[in-house]
Amino acid sequence: MAWRPDGQQLASGSDDHTVKVWEAATGQLRRTLTGHTARVLSVAWSPDGQHLASGSEDNTVNVWEAATGQLRRTLTAHSAGALSVAWSPDGQHLASGGADGAIGLWRPKEPSKVLIIANLTDSSKRLTINPANLRYECSDREDTKVEVSFGTDGGGRYRLSDYRDQLRVPDVRESFGKDQVLRPGILLSSAAFVRRHLFVIGIVTLVYLAGASGLLIGTRSLTAVQLAQRFFPEAGLRIEKALNPKLFSLTGNEPAFAAVWPQPEDKLIESIARHRKGATDRFRTYLIYRESDPDAAMRIGKRLSCVVIPLAASGLERALADGKAKETLREMEEPFVTRTDPYDESKAITVATWFFGRVALLDELPAVLRQGQHAGLFGLRKVGKTSLLSQLRLTMIDVPVVLLDCQANAAAPVAAELLREILTRLRGEVARLQGTRLPAAPAATDSVNQLRDQLAALHDQWKRKSSERFIIILDEIDKWFPDRREATNEPTLVEFVKLFRILRGLAQERGMLSILVAAYRPDVNRQNLLRPATGENPMYLSFQEKFVGF
Repeated sequence: MAWRPDGQQLASGSDDHTVKVWEAATGQLRRTLTGHTARVLSVAWSPDGQHLASGSEDNTVNVWEAATGQLRRTLTAHSAGALSVAWSPDGQHLASGGADGAIGLWRPKEPSKVLIIANLTDSSKRLTINPANLRYECSDREDTKVEVSFGTDGGGRYRLSDYRDQLRVPDVRESFGKDQVLRPGILLSSAAFVRRHLFVIGIVTLVYLAGASGLLIGTRSLTAVQLAQRFFPEAGLRIEKALNPKLFSLTGNEPAFAAVWPQPEDKLIESIARHRKGATDRFRTYLIYRESDPDAAMRIGKRLSCVVIPLAASGLERALADGKAKETLREMEEPFVTRTDPYDESKAITVATWFFGRVALLDELPAVLRQGQHAGLFGLRKVGKTSLLSQLRLTMIDVPVVLLDCQANAAAPVAAELLREILTRLRGEVARLQGTRLPAAPAATDSVNQLRDQLAALHDQWKRKSSERFIIILDEIDKWFPDRREATNEPTLVEFVKLFRILRGLAQERGMLSILVAAYRPDVNRQNLLRPATGENPMYLSFQEKFVGF
């Protein structure tokens, strides 16, 4: 709870994931701010009273425009809940203290931290980092406990102490705004922290939590190189040799190369050309990327006279989790190898580098689902709904996501079979994100109640690591929700009701999942009473309706 500086309004954070603004004189509720997906733990007014900051158990800090309630920025603050927030006296900086034992310092108009402070081993030893350029200072040479990785693929890790002379400065504040030669993509601390109590340092500066389980920023369970080394053998291609740390030659139906992108274009081409010297048969090159699309792919292909296929690392991660490396590789290759028209309406766009438009929905839908709301994507056939769903799944790589094509099960959908499929895929997603093997899968059962309990138990395990919900995406949902006027559709509607009573119950009672459906018409959201023996539609008016035009 926090007073506006002029004392006229009061802001409060709530367990219902909202921030409320109240009129102090009358007690009237002025505005409800929605955007967090877990309990709001702290709120703070900017010194000029024009903005509000809120910290949440969803690990984020939101910055709001107080007059309109508009969400201006979501700051990815911590690896655990943002317990406290505080503004600097001039309103130019915002501090957050997290349950991960770190303090983040922000410029609210920018998306990234400008300073991180964390305790090492005990309260007398501290690490202070400027993530924008890695300038840091550390007490008692405790930087020997910290590792750094340069680049975005998380390749080699080095002791930060090895760079002490180049990076360490007497006062880290002097480095703000300066350009540095070394720019890290990943920074992590391997020190063992001790959980301590939260306290405030100074009246108007940083909110500080001393200790926690560790400081982890931007790491992934597998580097892009490790991902390639696992994915291609499972997809049926043997890694022949490493031509450099980010380039491999492959053998399969035809020769191929796998390169982690980005890397120097000329050196990549030179390495492949030298290895292929004298060979006349066809070959292809795969470019594996994370954040930056390989916009040089076509140019590389022309210079090497080969097909160049960009592979999104997020797609490879999901393929390994699903056990579908071969199928995924064929799907990713198809647009570049066999398709003559990139936008052939008979096939969805599955390649991120070919997808364009729908920017608003790509931004909006993940936020809606993370907040625990259900959404429906509706529109005429062949306007790109399935393509959009594929891109959403790739975008939400940090969340357990299941994408099912209802048309594949349209002949005789059975609620228990579908729940079991959802459970199996979610187990793969949780294992992928946690980077560990899960206990043996529960014994097969046809009881929807037992499957519901197994889903709940899986979420209990997941929420020890994250507050994010499971996301279930169902394409062609009208195949499971056919015309209620036809008596022959009653068995399908019975299974639909059985399935969605379970899913909606888990969403409402436990707050553990959100559902996104796609269909030609919004009937699944607008029809309540079904056939007499079927009962009511459990998802009646539950979906936020989003319409896709041409």
